[in-house]
Amino acid sequence: MTGPITTTSHKPLPQQAGRCCGLVAGEVAFAGSGPGDPDLLTLKVARALQEADVILFDRLVSAEIMALAGPQAQLEDVGKEGFGPQVSQEEICARMVAYARTGKKVLRLKSGDPTVFGRLDEELTACEAAGIGYQIMPGITAASAAVASIGQSLTQRGRNASVRFLTGHDMKGFADHDWAALARPGEVAAIYMGKKSARFIQGRLLMHGADPATPVTIIENVSRADQRIIATTLAEIWFDIGGSVGEIYRRPISFPKGSGIERPFSFSVAAYTLGTWEANGATPYIRANGTLSIYDIDYILTRSHKAR
Repeated sequence: MTGPITTTSHKPLPQQAGRCCGLVAGEVAFAGSGPGDPDLLTLKVARALQEADVILFDRLVSAEIMALAGPQAQLEDVGKEGFGPQVSQEEICARMVAYARTGKKVLRLKSGDPTVFGRLDEELTACEAAGIGYQIMPGITAASAAVASIGQSLTQRGRNASVRFLTGHDMKGFADHDWAALARPGEVAAIYMGKKSARFIQGRLLMHGADPATPVTIIENVSRADQRIIATTLAEIWFDIGGSVGEIYRRPISFPKGSGIERPFSFSVAAYTLGTWEANGATPYIRANGTLSIYDIDYILTRSHKAR
């Protein structure tokens, strides 16, 4: 691995380096609970669950794993729900530090692996600022469990020498992604928490030349009893996960010049039918910013018509 990982450098505290034992009073252990199946939990994290005095756990940690906590443990749900209720990051850091300062063995339990989209750096910084010791216990990340569940791998010789991990939860940095590179044939990406941003991701990839027939596998609740697998394509993804026409076209759309429409006006695309578009000789495609462009892609229009 070369190059900087982050702009923040976290150095192990003296008591953390080379640690092989369990939890320590007055310190914090950041642990990954894996994707949800207790059988995929590491032995180290299983022991930490038994030893902890306080467990601050995320929403996606499964009930089966929480059932392994020791009887003395104080359990606190500090989970976040995308676009919904959540405990602030500042509050989580404050609780974590406060408990450690009272001499508690604190377990900060995250789903998957704490180093992958787990806001770990913010919590490490809080510990370092407070002079609190910590250790990191890795877990199996969802991408690894997901491909295992469908009998595939993330890399394949002759196909891809790299794989990208993206999060669909924080869309602020999406414009900075190299979508043109990701849209190339043979590229592989694992997109975490991508349901609510699926239409945006779909649009970005298609705008940058991705084949609408590109295979997409959606795995929900990976490794759990209610796991669901959807095999689809980039063209069909939004409809196959239950997206509606109204959700896709809920904003007013303005026609650009040269679109084949004689006079400029705005309206809701959902109010129009397939016949109207054909009469104007235009095949529409929605840009991520909500404007309409004309491409030789007609799958959105076709599926919209069928949905009615």
